[in-house]
Amino acid sequence: MQDRDGAHRLLALLRERFSTISLVWASSARSAMTRATCTGATGRPAPRSCSPDHAADPALTLPERDFLSAAPDARAAERRVAARISRRHRILAVWLSAVLAVALLTALAIWQAYADNARRRTQEAARQVADVADALRTTDPRTALLLGAAAWTRGPG
Repeated sequence: MQDRDGAHRLLALLRERFSTISLVWASSARSAMTRATCTGATGRPAPRSCSPDHAADPALTLPERDFLSAAPDARAAERRVAARISRRHRILAVWLSAVLAVALLTALAIWQAYADNARRRTQEAARQVADVADALRTTDPRTALLLGAAAWTRGPG
């Protein structure tokens, strides 16, 4: 008999707690729905019609009313500042990307100019060796032949 009474008491306690939890849950769902309709699905600021009217609340003192009325304006100012900062960061990123692109193109042009200059120096040296080989053809034909072969392998082709 005692177990049965304990079970009934436990059941009554659980029902009471469940009803309290369901009331709190329903209350929070209603407040979330109210917030969702005031802020909108796009995340834009709530229109003035959704914000509570603190000026008509007699329970608040004048400084409290002023504080609560200034809060939406302060939030809007913070949003503007955050938007300005993100805009500045985007502009900075674009400028840094442009500077990097110009630097890379300049480095590529310098590298190609260096390669062209090295190729021209090699070709000029091959021409000079070919001229020396041509001059030595009558006096030292073996050396002239070796110099001509070296000039041909290093030369313009």
